[in-house]
Amino acid sequence: MTENLTGVWHGTYSYPLEYMMPDCYFVAVIIHTNSILSGTIFETVTADFDISGDLNAVIDGTVAGGAITFLKTYDGQNGWDHSVHYSGLLNGEHNEITGSWTIHDVQGTFSGTFIMIRKRSTESKAALTESIALHVASVLSQ
Repeated sequence: MTENLTGVWHGTYSYPLEYMMPDCYFVAVIIHTNSILSGTIFETVTADFDISGDLNAVIDGTVAGGAITFLKTYDGQNGWDHSVHYSGLLNGEHNEITGSWTIHDVQGTFSGTFIMIRKRSTESKAALTESIALHVASVLSQ
């Protein structure tokens, strides 16, 4: 049985290297009830888009063993109202999810990678930063 994943998760999502765009950082507040995930994501656009600023999205998804899937749907702020499919795996300590995201729209399919880390009271900010940096380095080396 999967440990309850309710809590605050910090993460990044990365774009494919050919787009030469910086990673985007986000905070997810997740509620996990039985096999259902719901919650809110807060992020700041740092990539080279026509807009910049804060974005909000809701998430709805499922947990099946260590497999996590959810749909992130932006609330329309700053003109972002599309949805993004996330699929990932939970690590053995139940504090890290890594996987890929995909957008399907009229222009085709666009995808990249992500990592989410749940900071526990025993973890330091330095350990969290190091874990995210390791993920970013592994993405860049692909």
